[in-house]
Amino acid sequence: MTQIHRLLPPTVTKAVIFLHGVGANGQDLLGLSSFLQPELPQTVAYIAPDGFDSYDMLPVGMMAESYQWFSLKDRSPQALSDALDRAVVRFQVLFEDIRTDLGIAYSDIAFVGFSQGTMLAIRAALQLPSPVAGVVGFSGAFLPPSLVHSHPPFCLIHGRQDEVIPSQATEKAAQDLRQQGCLVDHFIDEGLGHSIDERGIQRMTKHISQWFKPISA
Repeated sequence: MTQIHRLLPPTVTKAVIFLHGVGANGQDLLGLSSFLQPELPQTVAYIAPDGFDSYDMLPVGMMAESYQWFSLKDRSPQALSDALDRAVVRFQVLFEDIRTDLGIAYSDIAFVGFSQGTMLAIRAALQLPSPVAGVVGFSGAFLPPSLVHSHPPFCLIHGRQDEVIPSQATEKAAQDLRQQGCLVDHFIDEGLGHSIDERGIQRMTKHISQWFKPISA
């Protein structure tokens, strides 16, 4: 059963769900909450599930609690798309459990993904029956689904020197998502590899703060 790491206030009105990269775990990405907490309302919950399966390409000496949302053993486009489809179905069940437990709406929830977690966050957000508040995606890529049901806003961030996923993947994702009718801000940061730096954290905080602002009458 998927372990879910949580930081819950006494009263919850909003939530940020973190989706980690391959080979990591939810606790690893939950640390980003420390940058959001001073800027967001105290009623925001921070949720970080572990990936659905143990990492199946674990190198010797890597931490034991390493997970993946889907396997990367076969990286052909069709195999990746099929694996991502299966992960989205599983995530939708997990997401509904989390949302129902918190008692909040789709529009009260933002996703923050890194690498493989970004791939899942983007695809899942497009296929939910109602749009979430928004999606921040670090160092990821976009594999378009066959059907799109929702059009949330996106903030995509990538390092120009990323040695794992080329920054062109985010440029292409931004283009494709705009063609789907989504509002997208994307940033390519010079001197950054496959990582998150202060610039990205500032953008994440700014966008989620804007998405969580009450709509003026």
